[in-house]
Amino acid sequence: MAQKPTLKDGLVQWTMQEARRLTGDPVGSGDSELINKPLELLASVISSPSNPTKPVPPVGPKQNQNAASISISRSDDRDLILLANLETAIAGTVRRSAPGCEAFVGVIVQRTTPKSPFGANWALRGIRFGKADRRKADVAITTIVERMQREFWLSDD
Repeated sequence: MAQKPTLKDGLVQWTMQEARRLTGDPVGSGDSELINKPLELLASVISSPSNPTKPVPPVGPKQNQNAASISISRSDDRDLILLANLETAIAGTVRRSAPGCEAFVGVIVQRTTPKSPFGANWALRGIRFGKADRRKADVAITTIVERMQREFWLSDD
């Protein structure tokens, strides 16, 4: 029997649509395959267990063992998003997440270096709660950021 969609499912769907709108993706352009594919991917990510598989190391020539740093390239198909758009999407979603969060001010996102090939290149640096209920806002932020880190890569702009 199919489960009834919850408020959290609707919140995630709205967040993804808002983020895609901010990135300039064509939502409602008439090509339903372009619209449904990201939503199907999001649904599969949300419903899948949170134990990721380890990536297979590439076969090739040995790398220099004395290299000062390891460069991690973007090897997935996450959508690029601007820093300001990401902060706006997260804050807007938190405001709509629950009663008591309407006064939420915003978040501060910081660019980071991913620790793994599938890690995110951004993280929260700070949260401005304003007069919002901190407990409710914190729960919403945790859920939203975790899922958006799987879906969006911070662009270089």
